[in-house]
Amino acid sequence: MRNLLHSIVKNNILSNMLLILIFSMGIYSLGTLNRDMSQDLDFGIIQVTSLYPGASTQEMEVKITNKVEDKLKDIEGITRYISIIYEGYSRVVIWLDLQRNDLDKIKDKIREKVNSINDFPKEMNANPTIEEPSFSSMPFLKVGLYSEDKEFLRNFSLELKDKIEGLNKIQEVQALGIPDQEFKILLDVNKLKKLNVTTLDVFNKLSRENLRSYLGRVESDGKYTNIIFNEKINSVGKLKNLTLRSNFSGKSVKLKHLAKVYLGHKKETKYALPNGKEGVFFGILKTGGSDIINLTKDVKDVINKELSFHPNKKIKVEYLGERGKHIKNRFQIVSTNAAVGITLVCISLLIFLNFNISLWVALGVPFTLFGVLSFMSFNGYVLDSLSMAAMILTTGIIVDDAIIISESIHKHFHEYGKDRLTATIDGVAEVFKPVLTTLVSTFLAFAPLFYMTGTIGKFVYIVPWTISLALIFSFIECTFILPYHIYSGLDEKNQKKEPLIEKILRPFEKVLQKFVEKAIKLRYLFALIFMILFYLSLQLASKQLKFVLFPDDNAEGIIINFDFDKKVKIEGIYEQIKFLPKILDKYKPNNIESYDLQAGLFREQMFENPSPNVGSVRIDLASQALRTLTARQVKDAIAKDVKKYLSENKRDITSSRYLMVTNGPPVGFPVNIRVVGKDNVKRDARAKEIENYLISLDGVSGLWNSSQIF
Repeated sequence: MRNLLHSIVKNNILSNMLLILIFSMGIYSLGTLNRDMSQDLDFGIIQVTSLYPGASTQEMEVKITNKVEDKLKDIEGITRYISIIYEGYSRVVIWLDLQRNDLDKIKDKIREKVNSINDFPKEMNANPTIEEPSFSSMPFLKVGLYSEDKEFLRNFSLELKDKIEGLNKIQEVQALGIPDQEFKILLDVNKLKKLNVTTLDVFNKLSRENLRSYLGRVESDGKYTNIIFNEKINSVGKLKNLTLRSNFSGKSVKLKHLAKVYLGHKKETKYALPNGKEGVFFGILKTGGSDIINLTKDVKDVINKELSFHPNKKIKVEYLGERGKHIKNRFQIVSTNAAVGITLVCISLLIFLNFNISLWVALGVPFTLFGVLSFMSFNGYVLDSLSMAAMILTTGIIVDDAIIISESIHKHFHEYGKDRLTATIDGVAEVFKPVLTTLVSTFLAFAPLFYMTGTIGKFVYIVPWTISLALIFSFIECTFILPYHIYSGLDEKNQKKEPLIEKILRPFEKVLQKFVEKAIKLRYLFALIFMILFYLSLQLASKQLKFVLFPDDNAEGIIINFDFDKKVKIEGIYEQIKFLPKILDKYKPNNIESYDLQAGLFREQMFENPSPNVGSVRIDLASQALRTLTARQVKDAIAKDVKKYLSENKRDITSSRYLMVTNGPPVGFPVNIRVVGKDNVKRDARAKEIENYLISLDGVSGLWNSSQIF
């Protein structure tokens, strides 16, 4: 050990090269490491979504959902799955066993099985889509566009959507408020009877005129060319003059003779009100692992550029749910805390040690952080709040070890009067085992987090990983870099000069020494006292402390789902939720930053399912520094206002559910109860009985009954 220390102290090239290497890699990583809300984790969830327009819930279950479920029964590694069905829509949500190491193979098996189903109804427009929900599957930025010129707004929004989707690392732009154009044909029943034309005749003629068919291919000069017959009706005039029937005398019946034909828009299945205003809504999704802050800036640059091309058009743009802004603020808070912490450490070291030792001890902090950032960048991790918090957590440990080593060298040099080399080697050797024990014990304290299972285990995995790396780099810095630099800063001319702080602290050292001596003599009494205090603290904790996995007082958002009577159409839901802006605007801007209302969408923290009987709102809270209320207080205040409004104004809302959007992963409900039975009436009745009982219990703030939604 001493020979190794001798080589390290005398070989300054090794110390300096290590220092330069880690700092260079760290600075490079700062420019390449992506920042995001969380790591792009695999939560082991698969969603199989099927669309069959016009089909009843019974048809969806028999013709689609049952076939998908039958294929899933033979696949190992699936823990459970549930099916969500309503008219024209089916979604099967599958949970995989996160304990298994072959999740990718299980996912491939699910895709293979679902794609092998060949007896779906022919009327289905497309095969079921298979998706994996994750943090990147939720919009990182929402945009509201408003203009009095609706036709211009529609065209502008379509162009803007294409521009944004053309950006690198943009996955998709989900747009609402831009209905697709379609031809509308309103047949006159009386004219149909008079001209002896049936609806089927019109339908068949339209089908023959809108035809795209592959007729084969021809060879020319060794090259093949496909022959495709493509006849499409692409104008209102052409459609109006479509000949339905004709005779040899030249008389004909055209579509315009028995129907009103015009260009309209498709009926929407979802409606949005960004910030409570009618306009176009964009939900922008990114690819996994991309830098959310830079990507937000790129999107805003594209929007500003497109707006500059239309200076005379009054288009208003609002940004909602700006996750990049929240992440930037969070990083600034953590960075500020880190800078303050390092500054205080340096000041403390300057008080108790000399400038040379203080400088090199403090330098161990950026050395360790740069080392961690380098490995995170090379291994494909992103810089999120959890990893930054873990690095800040280890800052104190890093500095403690460096202080122990530097103080030991300082003692051997000044108090024992040894030469610089001997003092450095003896000082490090004396405390090497305690320092190593400290690092190992700290690692062992966080090691169980490596073995946490399930969704929570995947979410917190970055914490022990970051701390372990920080401890390794701290050990390297204390062993290979710090000894040499302290050795080079020792001045034998001032070896016998006692620092001023030593004179000041000497009386306190004597008092502490006497106290320790008495504590050793009365060690059994002191042990008993501390055991009693430990027991009392456990009793106090069991009665006063509440276990909350992810506290919601500092939540970043609130989701409210309103369940409507099944007789209410989507347009009616859209109109009935328009009362919410008057309530929510009271809490802007100090407590609420933005919100978006949608009709026909059921929302959770990571899931969004189309539903014809639900209206929902996602509220993005203001930054914690601006809030005058906690997130829960905001939720309770909104719930009170909503309850008061509904008691005074009639709405077809059957129930409502409030969900806090926390910084952690989706952990589900505290309690899940399933009511299973083949008789729908009896099952729903029993579920309603359980719901009424649960509502009467203290501590139940809300619940969700799926039978009221789907």
